[in-house]
Amino acid sequence: MDALRRRVGGDEGYDPSKAARAGTAGALAYLAEMAVDLPLFDCPTNDLMLLGRPFTANRRVWPLVGAVLHLGNGIVLAQVYGLYGRRLPGPPWLRGILFTLLENTLLWGAVPIFDRVHPAIRSGELPKMNRPVPFVQQVLRHIAYGAALGLVYGNGARK
Repeated sequence: MDALRRRVGGDEGYDPSKAARAGTAGALAYLAEMAVDLPLFDCPTNDLMLLGRPFTANRRVWPLVGAVLHLGNGIVLAQVYGLYGRRLPGPPWLRGILFTLLENTLLWGAVPIFDRVHPAIRSGELPKMNRPVPFVQQVLRHIAYGAALGLVYGNGARK
């Protein structure tokens, strides 16, 4: 792993297994926040459907597919955080939040494409995402992910 870290220019404290645990914790925090905000906002932007529904319309299967993809995304994003997150300012929980809000902001440009091509959005099962309420939901969910990511990952590998 040290060779990988050097090759991609990552931080000395990079710990891939710790990053995987932090990504799992973050992904679960994201889903917990989603469970809170769905009824509060009365806007059904279900990320499990967003991820799983393109692969199957089966209502029993897409939540499982979505959960696997969500967890995988959380772990992969945490690996990037493990490599570069210590370059951000502040304590670990704040670095995690800043990192995920940066990721959310950078990827938000793809949302209009989702609004046009995603099968669940086209069928009306999901609302269009490029609207204020879904944006706020995504920000809150990413804050939950980022805080958990930063808290669990901390300052990286133990010395």
